[in-house]
Amino acid sequence: MSQADKIFFERFPNRRHRVRLAHKAEVEAGAVVNGVNPARLPAEFKHFVAVKSLSPDCRLRVGFIGLEGAETDVTEEIAAGIFEAAKLDRPQVADIEARFAAALANIGGAK
Repeated sequence: MSQADKIFFERFPNRRHRVRLAHKAEVEAGAVVNGVNPARLPAEFKHFVAVKSLSPDCRLRVGFIGLEGAETDVTEEIAAGIFEAAKLDRPQVADIEARFAAALANIGGAK
């Protein structure tokens, strides 16, 4: 899915955010990390991922649960809002984002 996200942002260089259905491997990895059984999710809900492109080679993903059939072909503004809302449930994501941004700024400054 990382490659699919990279291709999306290459195709739409004006975008920094996207929303998509989570891949089964992402759901399973999240279950391992969070200690949650993904099979417990009610049938009317699905796993989604909000993605933020920090640079052409660095993207941050936040998983969240939404209603089956929810639209994923959304505008940049809506995708950014969904990413920020998903981040609220996971305070560590803001810290990770800040650290990546600082590292990327240091790399950019070293050129």
